[in-house]
Amino acid sequence: MFGGFALLGLVLSAVGLYGVLAYIVTQRTHEMGVRVAMGAQRWDVQRLMVSHGVKVATVGAALGALAGLVGGRVLSSLLYGVSPRDPSSCSALSSSRRRRGHRELSPARRASRVDP
Repeated sequence: MFGGFALLGLVLSAVGLYGVLAYIVTQRTHEMGVRVAMGAQRWDVQRLMVSHGVKVATVGAALGALAGLVGGRVLSSLLYGVSPRDPSSCSALSSSRRRRGHRELSPARRASRVDP
């Protein structure tokens, strides 16, 4: 059951991150066109968008870790044999959220293919 909820959380976070990046690329299309027209390489535009996505994911992971610690303290009476701040449990949850792939890059690719 926990694995199913973890998988659901991972899918929701991946879809959310992709949606945020796609929205940002849509909002900044004109800016990317100007950058390409001024001589920026496609790789520079992709790197700009991916670095923004990494920043968003980092802030989200930090806020999620903080919420997890607070939630662990609140639900500590329901935990059996595990501390609310157990490092092995927290590291297992945080390592399952790491992801990189073509979905993260596709809004960046779309931004780099803007016709100036």
